[in-house]
Amino acid sequence: MRWYYAGAPVAPGIYLAPRQLELRRVTGAGGTLEGGGAARYLRLPPSTLPLVLFAGAVAGLVYVLLFPIYGLALLVKIVALVFAEGARAAARRLGAGRHRPGH
Repeated sequence: MRWYYAGAPVAPGIYLAPRQLELRRVTGAGGTLEGGGAARYLRLPPSTLPLVLFAGAVAGLVYVLLFPIYGLALLVKIVALVFAEGARAAARRLGAGRHRPGH
């Protein structure tokens, strides 16, 4: 496997930067890899294109299915915190002035 760096002239194809989890597509002859910093890319064989497309679709499906669950869990947490703060305030009001040390 050969590594390519950002800004290097490369042949057309799909390139993967594993550390950044980034895919770059280079089209046309004499293309260059665009990217930030010293990103290193691997050229993926053309036979991996269906796999890349499938992985993207699965990632989108997971996002669509789990995002509402995350929002619901966040809402439940916020409501629980509000009720807990209200319970603490009520306990402070009910218990104020009734405690006598030593009794």
